[in-house]
Amino acid sequence: MKSGLKKSKLITLLCISVFSLAVAACNGGSTSSAGTPTPDEDDTKRSGYLGWIFGGAHLPLWVYKGSTLVAYIDSSNQNAWLGEYKNATSDGTYEYLYQDSSSSTGYTGCNVQVKNGRFVTTNTGAQWCKGVVASFDSINGQTGNENTIQFANASSDLFPMMPPVTASLTAPTYASRTLTINNNTQTNLTLYFTASCSTNGSATTQPLNAESTYEWMVPSQGVISCNITVQALQPPAGAYSYNTLFEITAPGINELNVFTNVDVSMVNGFNMSYSLYPKLPTDTFSAQLGYFQRDTSPNKPTPQSIFLFNKENPASRFKPTGLQTICDSINTAMPPSVFSATTITTTSGGFEVWQNLESQTFVGCYSPLTITANFLSPANQNVKDEYNCAGAYNTYQTCTVAESSPYVQLIHSDPNTKNAYAYPYDDSYADFSIDRHTSLVWDIDDFAN
Repeated sequence: MKSGLKKSKLITLLCISVFSLAVAACNGGSTSSAGTPTPDEDDTKRSGYLGWIFGGAHLPLWVYKGSTLVAYIDSSNQNAWLGEYKNATSDGTYEYLYQDSSSSTGYTGCNVQVKNGRFVTTNTGAQWCKGVVASFDSINGQTGNENTIQFANASSDLFPMMPPVTASLTAPTYASRTLTINNNTQTNLTLYFTASCSTNGSATTQPLNAESTYEWMVPSQGVISCNITVQALQPPAGAYSYNTLFEITAPGINELNVFTNVDVSMVNGFNMSYSLYPKLPTDTFSAQLGYFQRDTSPNKPTPQSIFLFNKENPASRFKPTGLQTICDSINTAMPPSVFSATTITTTSGGFEVWQNLESQTFVGCYSPLTITANFLSPANQNVKDEYNCAGAYNTYQTCTVAESSPYVQLIHSDPNTKNAYAYPYDDSYADFSIDRHTSLVWDIDDFAN
């Protein structure tokens, strides 16, 4: 849940089963003949990703497809995503290796094979993983989430079944974690970092000139609820926060069992068009860094889902035809019994944020959360709680007025928008967990000023 600033959250992902080879049904993605995943631009096309999920395994683990390292696992909560899965057509043989001091060669491992979209059970020989069974069941009462292939035996019985393997393996090298912010507009901007983004506990600002780039290094010790906003002009006098908000909670780089959590929030309002996507370096290991797992609200269980994102298929995007145009549509569509020029006390008398009354320069759009909390006359605590998901409405099940509001629906339904966090319980739509090594890119493509 988010209400203005994000609550502190470190994400530990659920593992569906111990030592399971999983098929996660997700949106988007395609696989080249070499097995390298290539995301589709339209991730509404239903498909899946093949994943090998390890819980309680001997660590670290290496997963190879042929001679290519496709996954490196150093955490029992980490999933090895191996590319797209297509029913009846996916093929591949994957070798699982781990360092074992009791092995005569120093390594132990075995292979699994998928052919025509099914796990092959007829392979014999020491190199094939033993005791593996296929199960195609729904998860949490949902269908289309994951099909699993897992070891039937407990882990204590599993490892003696794996033969020694001759190998000489080292942990892959990862690039330092960064957030690259690209100002693709003709406007000089200023970045605002909350105190939680820094190592010394101080809020900072950073100029970002027109058509320029700033690279922020994610501290190696991690950050909790780091919030970054962007402003062109000085905020209007008396204005409350209305800026689009990038939010990140990242573990320390050596916190193996914790994932990074990210989203781009418009809970308070918005002032830019943007795209957010992973940065995939070519000179270091990055095979696992394009995958995003969608987080779910505790009160809104949904099928576990994995997505493969890149620049062409971003994790989050808000690019309406015009920022002011969609703001005015929101202003018109909100219920007039609550939101009208006679009840809203903003300078504009509506959802538009103006630099001042004289210029009437549009600099952003307020959300109903911000309006009801600060600009409604007479003040109405019940209405405020409805849109802030507070008081009697502080669960997903009860915060239905905010979820169904024209503000949220117009943002979610905009054809050039995806996974934009629009109200305090929007986790199941726009909140993601990613590998802790992942770097990100935030493109700013249009700005309200």
